[in-house]
Amino acid sequence: KENSLQSFDNVKILVCTDSINSNYLHNMIQQWQDILGYYVSVDEVGKDEFDKRIAENNYQIALYELNSDFNSPESFLSQFTVEDNVFGVNSDEINNAYKKVLETASLSDRINLYGDVESKIISSDCFYPLYYKPVYVITPSKIQDFLYDPLGKQVYWKYIKKFS
Repeated sequence: KENSLQSFDNVKILVCTDSINSNYLHNMIQQWQDILGYYVSVDEVGKDEFDKRIAENNYQIALYELNSDFNSPESFLSQFTVEDNVFGVNSDEINNAYKKVLETASLSDRINLYGDVESKIISSDCFYPLYYKPVYVITPSKIQDFLYDPLGKQVYWKYIKKFS
């Protein structure tokens, strides 16, 4: 039956083993089977095979790790605005909403517009954010002005001060 639990039978979730630990996914799928009575399988592949299948649109559902180039929502959102992006989204609605963000100077207005772009991406039914991976940096108390960009994974060494 379409739009029912039975429509999930025989669904495979494509996972890249190089970037995603699928143990949690297997646990969640086991709970789905126990509670809801249907089974979803996991298709675990390496990065090259994963990228090939994404490019060829050869998957039903894929868990895709989305990374940022810099510490801003724009770095994530821009990945949905270019033609021939990996997600297959080519929406004037998304592109126009993103352009509006770039043309807006006020930070508080931009924050609202980021949410608008994200809503348009989610409503396009191609991408759903599932979780965010936190990154932690621990330093001794004698270190000050430690600047770390968790998205670019860069430490700005020239600003660090150490006190005795």
